[in-house]
Amino acid sequence: MSSKLEKQKQLLNEELEEILTPLCNTTDLFELIRNILMVEGRDPTSTNSQKPWPLLPLVVADSISGNCEHVVPAAAAIQLLMAAGDVFDDIEDSDVSDSISSKYGTAIAANTGTTLLILAEKALTRLNNRGINNETTLRVIEKINSFFTNACIGQHLDLSLARSVLNEGQYLDIVKLKSASQIECCCHAGAALSTIDNMVVDLFSVFGQNLGIMAQFSNDIVGVITKKDIIRRKPTLPMFFGFSHSDDKSRSILEKAFNPSCLNEVSTDQVKNVLFSSGGIQYTSLKMSFHRELAKETHYALEHRGISVRQLMEFLN
Repeated sequence: MSSKLEKQKQLLNEELEEILTPLCNTTDLFELIRNILMVEGRDPTSTNSQKPWPLLPLVVADSISGNCEHVVPAAAAIQLLMAAGDVFDDIEDSDVSDSISSKYGTAIAANTGTTLLILAEKALTRLNNRGINNETTLRVIEKINSFFTNACIGQHLDLSLARSVLNEGQYLDIVKLKSASQIECCCHAGAALSTIDNMVVDLFSVFGQNLGIMAQFSNDIVGVITKKDIIRRKPTLPMFFGFSHSDDKSRSILEKAFNPSCLNEVSTDQVKNVLFSSGGIQYTSLKMSFHRELAKETHYALEHRGISVRQLMEFLN
């Protein structure tokens, strides 16, 4: 991690510690929430498989203005909202053995998720302490809530269509709503708090959406390689492509593997082999590259407008 990212991580962690202060006397809840914020994908420490997404609003702000301290409360709020979404997602899916709902029950998990939501809203009010005027604060709060409303809509579609026959187009719509909207939110918030140039804000939003789609497709590939999504019977892009580009025998394997109402078990190795041999993994990789190129196009457009893009490159690699 670069020295700049280390500094940004320190600023975000200090903000979160202050936001969590009211929970200090309730040790078990305090520790639960701290642990949630430290899991892979939410802890802003970069790893081999995850980008430091919580730092993205700070990176965007710094690329525009050379400063990021003014957006730290918004970054903390988004991190708390993402964490809350994951807690509720685990309750709804009931498929993660080490989740809070599995360990402590639905009631504790629901209260923890609710606490995270309230802390996120409180975090956004701290923007005024960073010199952000009321009009900008309200506008950014409204946009953040809109992005996460889209994420909720995507989750609803994911849950309600779980036992339906989805197609690739429906899946991509869910990805844009449920996953990409959160990364787009990170970029939009960082930009909207750092410039009044609406074109720059819009470019960052497009950059964030493509970045979010890339991240989901990467997760789809990892989910097949590790067999995690196969075990969970979770339909992803490699499955949709594989189903449309396989012979009858291979298609039958995928039907048994991903249809929740099908009781017949199939080998996870068989399913994995079909998804590779059908071209599903290669197709997903190509789609990921396509959205990387779209992100690069906005990246170049930002550079032409005098925006420093060096640190943003870490999120494209």
